Amino acid sequence: MDSTTETPVGFYFSLSYQGEDNSFQEVSGISKELSIEEMADGGENKFKYRLPIIAENKNLVLKRGPVRAKSKLLQW
Repeated sequence: MDSTTETPVGFYFSLSYQGEDNSFQEVSGISKELSIEEMADGGENKFKYRLPIIAENKNLVLKRGPVRAKSKLLQW
């Protein structure tokens, strides 16, 4: 959207990408999952260490937002 226009009232989330501002009603996928590996302590079987392995990001989903056809966000 242009800097001269304001965000409509029904839009709750704002995203700025390379100098362009866009608004959306729904956003999901803002999360991160962390995989954990358990390792037993050498010689001491009472304890297990939980070590992080891989961090995975979910896909970001933006819904119900007016975006121009020549927007940098759509080109990305």
